[in-house]
Amino acid sequence: MADTTIRVNLHQVWFAVIAGLALILVLASVPLYCGYQLYDELKSSFPYQEGLARARANSEVDSLPGVPIQDSFLFIGSLHTHGREAEASFSTPISGPSGKGTLFMEASTCRRNREKMEEMVENTGEN
Repeated sequence: MADTTIRVNLHQVWFAVIAGLALILVLASVPLYCGYQLYDELKSSFPYQEGLARARANSEVDSLPGVPIQDSFLFIGSLHTHGREAEASFSTPISGPSGKGTLFMEASTCRRNREKMEEMVENTGEN
């Protein structure tokens, strides 16, 4: 009988394992990086920051969760631009020493360069 043993170099095996893990790491990091960039773009957008600043400056809003108002890490939102027109809509949980709530923000611009921005807070009744 002939010898059918296959000899594999241990260095080649380790190289293949490490190259495969590196490929998986690169392929997994691209969507995570893109998601983080999108999150950061929305969270630092002018409509989101302006709505949060207006809510913090509004005495009626301050009375619900208390001062200081903290926004949550998670939020839901959209930002659409069409030439000079733009629309934004966000909602984020907020909290303070007196309770929690949800801040709803909407902003839009129209052709006549008028801006509209509204904030509304819904108290969740949680402390």
